[in-house]
Amino acid sequence: MLTIVGLGPGSRSYLSRDAYDALTSAEKVYLRTSWHPVLEELELEYESFDDAYEQAQDFDTLYRQIAETVYQASLGGDVVFAVPGSPYQAEHTVRHLLEMTDVRVIPGVSFVEPVLQALQYDVTGGLMILDGLSDFRLPEDISGLLLQVYSQAVASQVKLKLMETIPDDRMVVIIKSAGIEDQQELIEVALYELDHQPVFDHLTSLFIPAGQARHRTLEELVDVTARLRAPGGCAWDSQQTHQSLKRYLIEESYEVLEAIDQADYEMMEDELGDLLFQAVFHAQIASETGYFNIYDVIQGITDKLIRRHSHVFQNDIAATPDAVVELWEKNKQSERTLSDRLRAIPRVSPLHYGMKAIKLLGHKPQGGLTRASDEELVEQLMEIVAEATKRDLPLDLLLSEKVSQMVEDVEQG
Repeated sequence: MLTIVGLGPGSRSYLSRDAYDALTSAEKVYLRTSWHPVLEELELEYESFDDAYEQAQDFDTLYRQIAETVYQASLGGDVVFAVPGSPYQAEHTVRHLLEMTDVRVIPGVSFVEPVLQALQYDVTGGLMILDGLSDFRLPEDISGLLLQVYSQAVASQVKLKLMETIPDDRMVVIIKSAGIEDQQELIEVALYELDHQPVFDHLTSLFIPAGQARHRTLEELVDVTARLRAPGGCAWDSQQTHQSLKRYLIEESYEVLEAIDQADYEMMEDELGDLLFQAVFHAQIASETGYFNIYDVIQGITDKLIRRHSHVFQNDIAATPDAVVELWEKNKQSERTLSDRLRAIPRVSPLHYGMKAIKLLGHKPQGGLTRASDEELVEQLMEIVAEATKRDLPLDLLLSEKVSQMVEDVEQG
């Protein structure tokens, strides 16, 4: 049988009687790490995985290996696996073990309670608890508590991550040995000086108080857009529809392209904001009738990027840009039939519609066009447009009808 025990934050006073009994009566005790003060007060025979940390190439693989070792040992007798703090807070090995087998869990006091007591912080003000080893992002207006800041090297990485959203002169608090009598220490430093402090060990965490946000969030833009559309909002915005906004979507797209062509980053920032607002505006209109909202849009594009980039998020291989494009098309084809993909092509621009449809249909050019240079091809296109204008032919309409007929022929077999 396998029992998982939480050792608490450090002091013997935080170790429960059930935890003590399990540790002292087990046939075999494994510790994720022996870096824990309570072990000095207990006469235990145990095996720790400290050496495994020195040899591990990445933490995810290490945690899985630890879980597998403990699980295999539990098949032969009563085994206790002990972890610092609470088994349910930031313990990846525990998560893996819970997925592998039935486990008895004896809870422990997490490091959070003594840290909050030391800081005299009320969590109703909001608090994000983060792993210092993860690729976290802490919003500037939310307080954060980082664990696993156990060395100056980790503190340096944490500092750089925090500086992405927080001013480098923000005062932060290093908490050492929270809840351990005569050892607890709070050290307030400016963020830019964080990794200059020689105080980090396995009982160190970091508190970052909330500040005034310097950047607006997507949620705020969504809220502003909803307010503009609401009763008592903007008379113009509240009357707009998907159809009435089409021209603005096109205009804003062209203005982004112009900023890119001019390599004007200030202009690009401004125009991308206008284009983003168009996306949020359309999503807001759709949400009012229950079709979808901006978060459905974000979910959809995120899922699509993960599916299409199977060489990044799965096991496919694509080492060159051409291979990536080929894999993208393959993944796209697996999502929809040819008919579905043809019907999904926007028809606002007949030329765009024709180019996309012909590409999907694999239509090959006739005559000498394949031998023409890009410049010659554009010249011929200009001549066709000029001749169609002279004959008063609606070239865009005729092109759209011709391509539609090609698509219809394919769908009918």
